[in-house]
Amino acid sequence: MTTLSKKNFASLKNVTPARVSQWIAEGKIGRDALVGEGTRARINVELATEQLKGRLDWNQRIANSQATLDEMPAPVAPAPAPAAGGASALDEQFKRERLEGLQRENRKRAEEEAARSGRFVDSQAARAEMTKIASRVVAIIDGALPEIASVLAAKFALPQRDVLHLLRAEFRNVRQRAASSLRASALEVPAFAEAEFDPDRGSEA
Repeated sequence: MTTLSKKNFASLKNVTPARVSQWIAEGKIGRDALVGEGTRARINVELATEQLKGRLDWNQRIANSQATLDEMPAPVAPAPAPAAGGASALDEQFKRERLEGLQRENRKRAEEEAARSGRFVDSQAARAEMTKIASRVVAIIDGALPEIASVLAAKFALPQRDVLHLLRAEFRNVRQRAASSLRASALEVPAFAEAEFDPDRGSEA
């Protein structure tokens, strides 16, 4: 008999410890599969696994990556009698297609949850907002140049107009260099980014 803590059993089943506690509370893992009492109770891996096979919803097991094609129930829709030796291949095809469909649906739900929680954003709206912020920063600096020029002119006994003219010329050169550098960096950024999600947790894997 192999026993594990709730935390390690959760890791084995690719779920959270809270989900294991929920299984125990709901009776999906019976008391006979627990060794010990209270928070220090350990789980009989073999017995608990057998209990979960019969008691967990099959779709939930797909989401937790616990079900296999061999465990998948055969399709119940009537089908023409296949040629001799072709029944197992046909059942296998039905199982595989259904498994892939359920996995796609789980990924879709995880991505929708990620979008609702703010991990996905409208890239065009984000780009427009960043452009506004950059424009405000440039305007603030440009508006401060006369004040800076006045301070420098007073400190070094120079004409304020000449100092302001020099500052604005240099600031324009800095902006041009920065714009060229940012355009080159933008070309290296892919149009789309891929993210993988854990369907059970609704988070990035």
